[in-house]
Amino acid sequence: MRARKLVIFGVMAAAVAAGGYYYYFVYSPAKLAANSAQSLARVVPPAPVMVAQVSQEVVPVQFGTVGSVQQYTTVSVKSLVDGQIFKAGFEEGQYVHK
Repeated sequence: MRARKLVIFGVMAAAVAAGGYYYYFVYSPAKLAANSAQSLARVVPPAPVMVAQVSQEVVPVQFGTVGSVQQYTTVSVKSLVDGQIFKAGFEEGQYVHK
């Protein structure tokens, strides 16, 4: 029984040593980074750079998109006396200042 445990321990130690060897000599992150930088330099050409004349223009503030809008708060308008409200002093969508 003791010999079997030693064999299992030896196999596990050999596996850990083989993994460490592979990581250090084959899979090393520093080597991978250096290899990938070299391969990228060969594959990806540098981006072209162009020069243009400076000009001042008006940039539009509005843009179209798909989505939904939700209000910050909801305001209830109540009259001080009983009866009907015939006129509101604001229009829908107008900014209301306190």
